[in-house]
Amino acid sequence: MTVTTHNVRDVMRTYGRQVSRGRRLRSGRAALPPEVADQVSLSVGARRQTVIDTIAAQIVANLTTHHPGLEQGLEQEALNRLSQEVGHPLEVAQDEKSGELSFVVVHPNTGEVAATLATEDSARLADRLYQIISETIDDNMV
Repeated sequence: MTVTTHNVRDVMRTYGRQVSRGRRLRSGRAALPPEVADQVSLSVGARRQTVIDTIAAQIVANLTTHHPGLEQGLEQEALNRLSQEVGHPLEVAQDEKSGELSFVVVHPNTGEVAATLATEDSARLADRLYQIISETIDDNMV
């Protein structure tokens, strides 16, 4: 293959245009202000509350799913405290469709279900359970 001087001159002219275009683009970008990313700053208290809420939600989820061999210390402690406040032993389950917690009163001697609580009562108890767990986590956090 033979390369003529005409071909070399065309390549050099094209290369020169690309270099000068690149310089213009770089200088144009430098003149623009840098893009500022949105920043959200949370106070220490807000970050702490976010962590507490996340952990509390995980603990409530652990309470409704019983895994063999998984120790449920805080979960059971919170449910026992709620049961003491109500005055009856309680068990909790999560509705698969709605995801809402439902509570049942169990007979202290037989362990059988004595009564199923109404949806409004279960919602109130779920809020209280979440509050108990959040308070316990907050007390234990450094």
